Amino acid sequence: MDVPCAYLHATRGDLPKVYVRLSKEMAQIFTNMCPEYAICVEDDGSLVVEVLKGLYGLVESRYTWYNRLVSLLESLGFVLYENDKCVIKMGDVSLVIYVDDLLLTGDGEVLNQICDMIEKEFGDCKRNTNKKITFIGMDFEMKNGGVSVKINLDKIIGTTVGTADTPCPNHVLAISEDAEVLTQDNAEKVHSMMAKLLYISKRTRPEISFVINLLCTRVQSLSVEDVVKLERVLKYSKGTAEDELFLKIVEGDDGPVMEVYIDASYGVHADSKSHSGMLITMGIGALLATSTKQKCVSPSQAQRRN
Repeated sequence: MDVPCAYLHATRGDLPKVYVRLSKEMAQIFTNMCPEYAICVEDDGSLVVEVLKGLYGLVESRYTWYNRLVSLLESLGFVLYENDKCVIKMGDVSLVIYVDDLLLTGDGEVLNQICDMIEKEFGDCKRNTNKKITFIGMDFEMKNGGVSVKINLDKIIGTTVGTADTPCPNHVLAISEDAEVLTQDNAEKVHSMMAKLLYISKRTRPEISFVINLLCTRVQSLSVEDVVKLERVLKYSKGTAEDELFLKIVEGDDGPVMEVYIDASYGVHADSKSHSGMLITMGIGALLATSTKQKCVSPSQAQRRN
């Protein structure tokens, strides 16, 4: 579900008062709607008003909206998870809150009843009960007892020529100090592309995390050499554009089993820093994958023993 104009359903309550000055044009529109405020218009045509609702752009608005929504859900019988205040449950129904988007799971008939109650309070909401859902740029499809997650790479790939079997070559960690530095304009374009690929790597393509993380450490001094590495990622992405991240929970004897894999490569970077990686699963597919250059230089196990 998507609640339209969600913030405006919440009042500021006891929060500090906030005032805004409406421009002459906005003040004219406002007084046409509410003529009784025409007497408050100032000499320059502007109008100062107090904000009573959760106006978009105010930091507190997300807080007031959250409290308003949770208050409604708790009145319906929902109970917040202790360890995650964005997940709320009632019986077999779970509801996840992401700003003004709500993800509900459970029996279809019960979900419709809950949605009707929410709409009674907030007005018509956008509902999607299909097996395919698009959310913050990701396409989810329920199938084979799990869910596939994909991001359309057409705009990222663009006019990339050729494909690659892997996202990076063996010498990806090598950095040439005399490599040609990019102009500011080209560096900004490369930086923008890296940011897009970073988003993708964290959500659906963990296998490119290592090289993208490496490139992100180079944003202050991008070179032609870094562009070659980035092009390799794009070629790999083009060759695997139809791949998907498939997630499926596998039950053990005592319920779902979480497996965590963590390791590090010692001193692999040019500045002698190490690199850490982590993968978390609850069956099939990576729920979370990270690849991070360590922030400090650490001694090896052999050095510690000495």
